[in-house]
Amino acid sequence: PNTLGELVERRASRTFLVTAKAYETYMGDRITKEQLSSLTDERGLIKNPKNWKEWQTRPDHKEFSEAEITEMSTIASKHVMTSPMTQAERDKMGVRRMTPVPLMKIWEIKKDPSGAVDKFKCRAVLMGSPRFLKRGRDYWKTYAATPIIATMRIMMFLVVQLGWGRAQGDIKCAYLEAMLKPEERVVVQPAPEDREYDDVTGEELFPVCEKGLYGHPASGRRFAQEREEYITGDTFNHEKRVRVGAKGGQVIKWMAKKCLYDPCAYVF
Repeated sequence: PNTLGELVERRASRTFLVTAKAYETYMGDRITKEQLSSLTDERGLIKNPKNWKEWQTRPDHKEFSEAEITEMSTIASKHVMTSPMTQAERDKMGVRRMTPVPLMKIWEIKKDPSGAVDKFKCRAVLMGSPRFLKRGRDYWKTYAATPIIATMRIMMFLVVQLGWGRAQGDIKCAYLEAMLKPEERVVVQPAPEDREYDDVTGEELFPVCEKGLYGHPASGRRFAQEREEYITGDTFNHEKRVRVGAKGGQVIKWMAKKCLYDPCAYVF
């Protein structure tokens, strides 16, 4: 590597790339030695496709096709973006005129803790760099919706010292649950394979992003607000639960409060 950034990127890549041996085990007789060699880099790791066109001729094209369908179907089912629209339709909707922001797709093969192939992943990401989205025009404040590292260390200390149990989970497609503010909505330039045109005028049609999407600088902040309103609001706190071990199965309500010094930590 020529720079520190390249060194960090190269080292980090070893944490998620699948080895050629694990990939060959997964693919079985669907891949030849020549195909395996063409997909393997100098470190013995399988190269992820850079774009949609690249994986069309790969032996794992079926898996990537299914991953793409899963990702785009999820975005559609959660109404993250509108259907492709003309400029007149976007004007009527009240969306300000702007250069469409490209939506790119990232393709990768995930591995499990043992190093075996876990799944094939497609992630649609908005290119929300300063080249396309600027602070004070397209968004204002940003926010990382994760606990402070000190909070996590304290919790691990308490788990060990007090013998507590520990569980973890994941909010699937978290950002897609949060609505953007009207002034944060952006016009999206779909990937080349997904572009649509008006049948009569030939005008290229662009959808509008109305909810949080990976790559939009405001997505983290909007998701954090959505999460807080749900956990501390009536929807969550007013659901009745049964206290385990209580006499006669006493019915109680959840009580959730946000921590004073860590806005991403909650006490129940």
